[in-house]
Amino acid sequence: MAVAVDERPLAAVQLAGKLVGMAREQRDALRSGRVEQFEWISRRRNEITIELQKASLANVEITPAEAQHIEELQRELASVDGEMLAYLQQRLDEVTVTGKKLRRFQRAISPYFSTTGRAASFVDKTR
Repeated sequence: MAVAVDERPLAAVQLAGKLVGMAREQRDALRSGRVEQFEWISRRRNEITIELQKASLANVEITPAEAQHIEELQRELASVDGEMLAYLQQRLDEVTVTGKKLRRFQRAISPYFSTTGRAASFVDKTR
């Protein structure tokens, strides 16, 4: 996505808004389990971030109103990314608890399997 130099201030604000929109879509895709969409949005967010960095490195002049709007978008982006991180932490905690329950269950029932008679397998019979 190439942006002409004279369009950079407007494009920077638009790209920042697009980045926040993509973050919202990514959060929704994460919560609903749409893995392919989540990955595609991640790649697209990286591309938009690179474009914003190019605009930043070009020392583009922006008005105070645009700067204020970009700061609001930055806060909103941080909020959405924080929500995704909290959601991932919650899911990780759930998986950890489930794994611990499963291991506890396996330890509890393993003596029953080891005390029951075992049928000889083919390898046992041929040795």
